[in-house]
Amino acid sequence: MTLLVLYLGSVADWALTLHAPGDDGDGDGDGDDEGKGEIKHGAEFRKIQERVEQADADAGIVYADPVRGGRVRPDGVQLRWAVASAKRKNPSSSAAAAAALGAGGDKDGWVPLEPGQLPFWCLDETPRRLRVPYEEDADQIRHPTGVVGVAEVEVAVGGESGSKEEGKEREALGAVYDAVFGKQAAGKGDAWEVRTLAGEGRHPPGRVVLAAAQEGGSNGTGAADIKITFYTDDEDWVGKTIGGKVDDEHTLEFKLVAATSK
Repeated sequence: MTLLVLYLGSVADWALTLHAPGDDGDGDGDGDDEGKGEIKHGAEFRKIQERVEQADADAGIVYADPVRGGRVRPDGVQLRWAVASAKRKNPSSSAAAAAALGAGGDKDGWVPLEPGQLPFWCLDETPRRLRVPYEEDADQIRHPTGVVGVAEVEVAVGGESGSKEEGKEREALGAVYDAVFGKQAAGKGDAWEVRTLAGEGRHPPGRVVLAAAQEGGSNGTGAADIKITFYTDDEDWVGKTIGGKVDDEHTLEFKLVAATSK
């Protein structure tokens, strides 16, 4: 699980990836040095796309096909990946298609979901250790708070709290989470366990929680409120909250819990 850029007191987005034992991202598809051919993990990701598409046809939520990207590091090393985000089908009409284009969608009426409601996917085609070199130098990932991983991502569904629309949206998103993670909801709202590539032995798996819209949140706009809890291995920080007011309208806070091994 990866958290991305923070802006205006919000988490811009968060991502999942696919990984197999002994897999360092060297590319087991048919791609070449120019990033052409079959995308790494492409066949596996297509199965996820199919499960999501079948999860709730009425919701019209799917994952788009992966789009290749990349960059060159300052030391000249080429990084390549492919990303795929969730999108939703607007009612079939020319007006809806035009509205979709205005909302960042396409001519067929597909519009992207608000960032954070569902994770996007980042599939490494070059070794992941080149993009995320945490194993090469432990000092570069050591945080003063002792944070070692993500404990929980709570997504509060957009819409007015308790409304029919909020209930339908939560059901639709829940069906997608079930398709991605498997049906394992239990406890606080609807929750799904998420394992990380580097967290084994350092802390328990993280989890994603789909919660009801909160009174006084940023909802009513269709956006999701996201709360983040981190694992820390520093006892002095356990139980504390870091962050604060970003501007007159936004607050950014992270909770810290103990990273006890499972």
